[in-house]
Amino acid sequence: MNKRREPKPGEIYQHFKTNNFYVILDVGSHTETKERLVSYTEIDSPIDKEPYKRPLEMFIGELPYEQKIEYEKINRFEKVNILTCLILFKNSSFYRKMIPLGLVYEKQ
Repeated sequence: MNKRREPKPGEIYQHFKTNNFYVILDVGSHTETKERLVSYTEIDSPIDKEPYKRPLEMFIGELPYEQKIEYEKINRFEKVNILTCLILFKNSSFYRKMIPLGLVYEKQ
């Protein structure tokens, strides 16, 4: 088991290679295998785009050995401060994704 903690809904992670930002939608268990899965979506993707799902161990894990040589020791995803993302994605669909999670409020 990886020693990094499990991501939580609403947290933002950046991918090591693409530098894209992703918001965690949910972490749950496969109904038959009980394997932990992470559901996440790219911050600036359309709201109706199907989210990605990845095994938790792969999400929080380091890169495979073959890729470590090129990138040294690095995690596949790194947690990012949400305030950084709010500034970077101020005028994007990111806000609309954050509203249901209670992290951003709509102006009335």
